[in-house]
Amino acid sequence: MDGSTFVQLRFGCSQFSLLHRFRKDDENPQWDIVKVMLILGDKYDVPEFRDEAIRRLNLAFPMDIETWDKFCGIKITGNDETVSVAQVTRTLDMPDLQAALLYSCLSLPITDLMHGVEGNKDLILPPEDLARCLEVRELMPTLWLEYHNKVFSEHPPANDCLARHKCRLLYGNTQTIALDHACKHISPPIAYDPLDMGSWDDLLSQVEEMGMCMRCMTFYERRLLDIRQEFRNSLAERFRCVFSFLF
Repeated sequence: MDGSTFVQLRFGCSQFSLLHRFRKDDENPQWDIVKVMLILGDKYDVPEFRDEAIRRLNLAFPMDIETWDKFCGIKITGNDETVSVAQVTRTLDMPDLQAALLYSCLSLPITDLMHGVEGNKDLILPPEDLARCLEVRELMPTLWLEYHNKVFSEHPPANDCLARHKCRLLYGNTQTIALDHACKHISPPIAYDPLDMGSWDDLLSQVEEMGMCMRCMTFYERRLLDIRQEFRNSLAERFRCVFSFLF
């Protein structure tokens, strides 16, 4: 038809099958489809493919921490998917998204990170991305302890507390509980995730079981949310600053 644009796509049956499964209203990112859409969108200059793939990635790795919590169930689940999607998205000019994907690689066993997932050399990060991951991975225990110290470094205003005398006596124990929690979860391979609320649930439960009042608990929950948001906001900088001339 006059005025229409036609694009001839040349790709294999397996890639066509993946696109056939594609559903725009499906909130599950379906990583194999995301990868194919990014590759084909770039190769054949089809912005619709690229934009939809990016939409799904942003859904799984949002900047807002409360949205992150809402969609945490659709994160990358397999080691091969983690590296595979990170390999493709490194070509995008989206530092926040790429940093979130590299961050997801930190939980991989060090052998998979260094030598490829289960020894598969096709599933290994490019040298500069691998260097970033190793550098940030080394910082994680320090950051984990730092965030634990920050959660209870400030306390609710006295007039907000429902049990002022009781809670004031408990404030001094919170730092000890936080330190014990932090040390308990530091073990190789990295078994903690500051962005994952599940990594913090048992800490808040311990503080609540001490008898902290509801308003004080709300204060600490809000403070933890702010700390996690601060960490999410810093991911691009943390990964970029390792080799800033390459990012």
